Amino acid sequence: TLQHLYQYNTNEEIFQIDVIHENLFYYRTLKHIILFKLNLDTILFSITKVKVKSLKLFTDMQRIARITALAEDNSSILISPVSGCCLNYVSNIAKKPIKQILHDISRSNIYSLQFDGEIVLYRADNNPCVAEYKIRTKSEQYAITCMTLINPMRTQLFNINTMQTSVEKSLDKQVVFFGHANGYISLFQGDSLIMEPILAHKTSILCLETSLTSMEMSNILFTNCEILLSSSTDRTIYLWNLTISKLDESIQLIHMLTIEQEKNISFESIKYLSMIDNFIVANYSDQNYLHIWQLLNISIRTSIQNQWGIVEHPTKGSHHHGQVQAITATPKLKLFASSDSEGCIKIWDNTNSLLRELYLDRSLCAIEFLLQNGELIIAYQNNIHLILPENYLPNYTKFKIKQQNSI
Repeated sequence: TLQHLYQYNTNEEIFQIDVIHENLFYYRTLKHIILFKLNLDTILFSITKVKVKSLKLFTDMQRIARITALAEDNSSILISPVSGCCLNYVSNIAKKPIKQILHDISRSNIYSLQFDGEIVLYRADNNPCVAEYKIRTKSEQYAITCMTLINPMRTQLFNINTMQTSVEKSLDKQVVFFGHANGYISLFQGDSLIMEPILAHKTSILCLETSLTSMEMSNILFTNCEILLSSSTDRTIYLWNLTISKLDESIQLIHMLTIEQEKNISFESIKYLSMIDNFIVANYSDQNYLHIWQLLNISIRTSIQNQWGIVEHPTKGSHHHGQVQAITATPKLKLFASSDSEGCIKIWDNTNSLLRELYLDRSLCAIEFLLQNGELIIAYQNNIHLILPENYLPNYTKFKIKQQNSI
């Protein structure tokens, strides 16, 4: 069996190519002879043959996972995270720019959010995927600006004993939330789970995300319980826990914590937002570096429940030279990765220390950690490539053991 490991577009006709020594190659074109050294830090993972703008890994409680790849023409591809095979194709029937793709694996639904706030819902059990209906609000004031989904079994809802059987049955399905231009968060899909829209921000919500957890037992809530994060044009980050009302068994979003930027950090809004365990990472749209906050449980010292200290870790390493175009995180190794428009990937630990830089070219568009073990996929050279952790972490084995032994 032949495995396709690498692909590079020279934009010239090649007349001859050969090996000089080990991993040193040359190829000849009409006007040039090019020498190159092939260091396989990246492995061709999925042949898409299109420029991919964003990558996102989705999982459900049945351990099924899919990657969504949003292409430059605003179509989408569902990809297997195991084989890299393209499983389904989602055409852009509305012919409008797409802002975000969300895949509800538990219901085989794909939500395609346009910049005008309209959503087209597709069925993922057909290939190509079939559009079922459109979701739109009554006015621009309530327009949908972002969306996320959460697994109820990975939240505190699973530990609440007051729920009736009908509600418990809904916990095996993912719950879909929308953020709106008027600052509200609403529950769109939850089967028997219901929720009144909540005014989360005074201004338009720009980011609505679900935290990633390592599911490690500790005295810190965020390591074994998923929550929601939101940010708006006021540059404030709110953390929300999910609970059940004892009166009508509806879902309630309980405000847990507010993270406000220090004076004069940025006058622009947050562009990217993510969270692993008790570490929050954000990038402001006018900055070329990351902000990482650590949440510390100070309830042990204060004897007051749910008291959290916030520590911001300053950047320890060089900033990006180009505009940050993607961030991603992996809970198990407590790592963050960011990429920029110049083709550089930076790997950071949870203290905001730069561990590694990978230089590619400007065809780099998106990055995403594949699984918790640190495999990184990148949209590069019009295909999707895989970078193994041992190729970007020199002491990967020691690093992995250290992270597994940490509390």
